[in-house]
Amino acid sequence: MGYGLPEVIDDLDRLFINEQVVILPERFYLPGFWVVFVALARQKQIPHEKVALPSSVSGYAGAIGLFTALGALKDDYPHRRKNQGKNYGCLINLDNPVLTNSAVAQINGCIRANVDHPDSRGIADLCEVVGELLDNVWSHGKSTGYSMAQVYQSETKKEIMFAVADKGIGFKDEVNKQNLGFKFKTDRQSIEWCIQKGNSSKLNIVVDPWAQSLPDDALHNPYGQNVSTISLAPNHHQGLGLYKLVELVKRFKGQLHLVTGNCMLQIENNGNLTYSELSNSWQGVAISCSFNQLSLYNPPIDDNELVSLMHRLREGGRT
Repeated sequence: MGYGLPEVIDDLDRLFINEQVVILPERFYLPGFWVVFVALARQKQIPHEKVALPSSVSGYAGAIGLFTALGALKDDYPHRRKNQGKNYGCLINLDNPVLTNSAVAQINGCIRANVDHPDSRGIADLCEVVGELLDNVWSHGKSTGYSMAQVYQSETKKEIMFAVADKGIGFKDEVNKQNLGFKFKTDRQSIEWCIQKGNSSKLNIVVDPWAQSLPDDALHNPYGQNVSTISLAPNHHQGLGLYKLVELVKRFKGQLHLVTGNCMLQIENNGNLTYSELSNSWQGVAISCSFNQLSLYNPPIDDNELVSLMHRLREGGRT
C-alpha cells in the first residue's frame, strides 16, 4: 500500500546516511514511517530545517505536525485542522500524560468517526487497547515515543491505520532488567513472551512506599540522588496491551507490524503470524496497525475469553 514500518526499518541506514541533512524521496508515506522517522531524527538531534521533503509531501507533513514534532518552536501550518481526530491524528510526542491523552483521543476519534455505528462491540475494545498501548509507550519510552493515525479511502475500502514508536530500551532489555527469574537471549523470545496473556515487564516492579512524589514535568530531583521519587502522573497500564492488541488484530482481520531490536512480528489479515530477522536493529519498539472499516463494523463471532477479559478490564481492571 505504501512506505510504512517494515520499509523504513529496512532503509534506516540509507535515509540517515548524512547526519546533517535528511532528504526524503518521492513516496507514499504511511504512519509507520512517520513515527519511526521522527523518533530517530529527534534522537539524532536533526533540526527540522534540515529535513528536505518532496513537494507532494510538504503540505501533508505540515498538516500532521511534522515540523513541530521535529522541534520547530512555531507551527506554521496555515490552515485549521478541521479533520484532525476524524481523518487523521497528528504526530504527537508521548512526553507526558496530557499529550498522551491527546494522542489517544485523536486516534480513537479517527476510529469512531469512520465506523458507521460507533457502538459496535469492536470499537470499544479497540479504543481501550489504543489507550493502554500509548500509555505503555509513555511509561517505558519516556519522552522518546511518537504516535499518529491516518484514514485511507479508496474506491473499494476504507482503512484506519495508527502507529507508535519509541527509542527506549526495547522489549528484551526491558524484561531482562526485571527480577523475573530468567533472561531472554533474542528479541524474538521477548516478543513471544510479551504477547502472551498475563505477561508484562511491570509484573515485578516494586514501588518504594517512602518515595517522594514529583510532578510529571519536574526537571530534576530536588531531594538528592539518595532519595527515591515517584511521578504524580497516573499510569493506567495493566500489562495486557500487547496480548489484547494481537487478539483484536486477529479477531478483526487487521494487519500488524511490531518491531523491537532485530526482530519483526507480522500478522496478516488472514491471521497468519510470522517472525523475521531484520538487517537493521531498532533500539526501542515500533508498532503499526491497520483495520478495514467493515471488519470493525461487522466483527466475527466473539471470542468468549477475549470478551470476558475486556469486560473485566472495563469494570475495574481485574483479570
